[in-house]
Amino acid sequence: MVPKPTHVFDRDWEWEALTSFATGSHAEVSFGVVSGRRRQGKTFLLRSLTEALGGFYFEATEGTDVELLRLFGMALARHSGSPVGYPFADWRDALTFFFSLPKDRPMPRDPALYHSVLSAVAEGNNTWGGIASHIGYKSSDIAHPLNVLEDCGLLVKEKDAFRSGRTRYRIAEPLITFYQAIMRPEWTDLSLGFAAEVWERSRRRFLSKVMGPHFETLCREYALRYGRAHFGEVVAGTVADPANKSQIDVDIAVLGVAHAGETRAIKSLGEAKWDKVMDLRHLERLRRARDLLAAKGYDTTNTTLACYSGAGFHDTLRAEAKRDPAILLVDIPMLYGNA
Repeated sequence: MVPKPTHVFDRDWEWEALTSFATGSHAEVSFGVVSGRRRQGKTFLLRSLTEALGGFYFEATEGTDVELLRLFGMALARHSGSPVGYPFADWRDALTFFFSLPKDRPMPRDPALYHSVLSAVAEGNNTWGGIASHIGYKSSDIAHPLNVLEDCGLLVKEKDAFRSGRTRYRIAEPLITFYQAIMRPEWTDLSLGFAAEVWERSRRRFLSKVMGPHFETLCREYALRYGRAHFGEVVAGTVADPANKSQIDVDIAVLGVAHAGETRAIKSLGEAKWDKVMDLRHLERLRRARDLLAAKGYDTTNTTLACYSGAGFHDTLRAEAKRDPAILLVDIPMLYGNA
C-alpha cells in the first residue's frame, strides 16, 4: 500500500481502492473510472494519488480537441523534462507516445524554466500573470517554479499595499538580477570579448532594471529602520487613478497598524529614483496618490510625502520641503545614516 498523504483527510477506503488499482500488475493498459457527486474531492484525491506515485496528471477541462491536445503536449513535456511542447497530430499519436515513455524515469523539475522565470522578473514582469505571459506559460503552470524559487530565497513575494489579493515578486539578490537582465541577453558578445560594447548599450538597462529596483528595496529598509512613527508594514503599492485612466506606483508605502473597525492610517508615501534629480512633478504624483487614498477611506491626515533620490533634488523641491514639514527628502548620506 502507498501511504496516504497527511493532507488527505479520512477517505481511507477510497485511498486503498485507488492505490490497489494503480499499483496492480496488469498485463495491459487499464482504464479506471472514479464517479461521484460534484465537489466531493474526486480531483483532489486523484491528484494526490498521482503525486504520491510520481505519475503524470492532466486534467482535461472543456475545450476544443486542438486546444486540449496542445495543452496535453505542453504538460507532458514539462513532466518528461523536454524544453518544448510535443506537437501531437491527434490523440492516438499522443497516447501512443505517452505509453511508450519508460517507467520510473527521473524527472529533472527543468533549469531553463527557472532561468526564464528569473529573467521575467528581472525584466520588470513582477506579477504572476506577467511572469507567465513573458515565458509563454499558463498562469496555473508556474506555481511550482515560483514556489521553488521562493523557498530557495531567490524570489521574494510581497503583497500590494493598496490592491487586495495582488502580489509582486522581486529577485532577492541584485547579482542575480544583474546576470539575468544584463549578462544573459548579451552572453554571445560577452563570450567574444566585447564587454565594453555590451556595457555601452546596457548601461541604461542596468540603471532601470538593476539599480532602480535595488534602490527601492534599500529605501524600504530605511523606512523600516527610521520610521517617524509606529507602523504596521512597509511595502510597495499601486493606486488606481480612474480620472486619468492610469495608476500611480508608490515605491515606499508606510502603513499604520491595522485595527479592526478603525480607519487605517498611511504614515508615508514615497517615490524612489536612483539616477534622476527629483523635482515638483514627483511630489505632485505623491500628493495625487494621497488624495486618491483619502477618498478611498484611508487616514492621510499626517501622511509624510517622501522623495528618495540617489541623484539629488531640484531647488524648487528643496524650497517646497522647507515650507512644508510633511515633505521628506532622503539622499544617499541620509539613507546610510550619515545625516
